Amino acid sequence: MVCQKRGLSSYDMIREHSRIDPNQLFILQGDKDFHVSVENDFNGYKDIFGDHPKVIYKLYPNLNHAFMPSVYGEIRKAKKEYNVEQHLDQQVIQDISDWIHSVSRSVITN
Repeated sequence: MVCQKRGLSSYDMIREHSRIDPNQLFILQGDKDFHVSVENDFNGYKDIFGDHPKVIYKLYPNLNHAFMPSVYGEIRKAKKEYNVEQHLDQQVIQDISDWIHSVSRSVITN
């Protein structure tokens, strides 16, 4: 909603997300993602939420924004990767499934 009102150029992701109650968060990113950066975005979340016990961070080596293997490994060629047929990384699927199950169990037991 913030993006639609002010446009992406004025959207401060870190400030907006710092308002989130970190009751259960799973923050994941591929380290070859060229849409968001590890340095600013992924680490920005770590700066906001720190070592909160209900926040899980997972950085996946050699995966792009779509959580698929980076074919070219270079930012300048990254857009071409979307034309390469491939599948979502199995570890990402497993980690999301595990996280959902852990959150579900904690809701049921509480």
